[in-house]
Amino acid sequence: RRDGWMICLKAYNSDVWGSEIYVNANRYGRYQSYGSVQVFNNLGGKESGYVQEGWDWNRVPGTTAVYLPFDKLEAPYERLSEKNEERFPGVSSLEGKNGCLAFTYVESDHENFCKGATATKSVFCFDNRIVHLGTGITNNSSYPTETTLYQLKLNEKTEEVDIEDIYAETFPFSYKRMEDGKVNLTDTKGNVYIIKNGYGLTVEKKAQTSPSDTKKKTGTNNFITAFIDHGASPQNASYEYLMLVRPNSKEESKYSKKLPYTVLQADNAAHVVTDEVTGITAYISYQGYASDKTLLAGAEAETIVMERTKADGNVVMSVCTPDLGITQKGYTTTQPSQVIVKKVVLNGKWSLAQPSDQVNLTADGNNTIIEASCVHGQPVEFILKP
Repeated sequence: RRDGWMICLKAYNSDVWGSEIYVNANRYGRYQSYGSVQVFNNLGGKESGYVQEGWDWNRVPGTTAVYLPFDKLEAPYERLSEKNEERFPGVSSLEGKNGCLAFTYVESDHENFCKGATATKSVFCFDNRIVHLGTGITNNSSYPTETTLYQLKLNEKTEEVDIEDIYAETFPFSYKRMEDGKVNLTDTKGNVYIIKNGYGLTVEKKAQTSPSDTKKKTGTNNFITAFIDHGASPQNASYEYLMLVRPNSKEESKYSKKLPYTVLQADNAAHVVTDEVTGITAYISYQGYASDKTLLAGAEAETIVMERTKADGNVVMSVCTPDLGITQKGYTTTQPSQVIVKKVVLNGKWSLAQPSDQVNLTADGNNTIIEASCVHGQPVEFILKP
């Protein structure tokens, strides 16, 4: 949350279902937690660009999903609260100000689902700089797979967005980029998107008609939508883009020339990003991370680490696993979340600035081993000194 706006991030795991679909409600809500990233202002959903009438349920902002006809997107059962086989997806934060979302999944074998469809998606939030990474986007669907940047209702048909030197103010409007290279894009709410490789970027202004979540009626409205088209049956497709939320002209110009972040790793094993402005490095270790070039020398699978070196040379760090450690995987459970000890290794010799019941440090040559006792899916935060 910042001044006058907030971002809502949503994934799902083995304890938190993706959506609640009922016989008479949310029939098309399958993709609501596929790594969704929606910006809301303090005036509410409608003023932020969301209205249900005409809303394309396939294109929830931030998600990567197979674009289906509505009859195939509709839930195959009267009730569906789909869970993820993965325990790990979730969020972490540092100093209560910045954070990140980790999400990976394999789609289930339900009617009209794409069995085995998968992607690994991360979102890093540094003030108004939101870094989106996606790797390993793979499925065998004959329908196209898309990563949606935004979907916004138009208040006026002439509302303009800019795609590099193209000014889209006509209606209807359609653009598709078929060449590689960086692309700058705006939306109608003052946000800017800098896409590292814009091949497949599609922007559409058009009237949309869609069924309501109850199927009892349809609605039509004018929308503008931007998405990256990965094509049918993508194999290890990827994306990277920066979303600047309400940047001023100086920020937009500065970051268009030089990105304010560095991607240190982006594959299915780990997503690691350094934000140059805050000095935060965020490590999402999906399958395991190792490096001699960062403060973090290693982290076991399913671990999120965030760290920042302070002016005094000390380091503030958080270690987290969103996994609740619950083994009773029913609809609900009386089992409390379990303590999970996550081990990470640092390059160099470090000690705790203050004792912590949740953190244990041991020396290992020129390295330092940290064991953090994580519980409730919350980050364990502490300060290290050389």
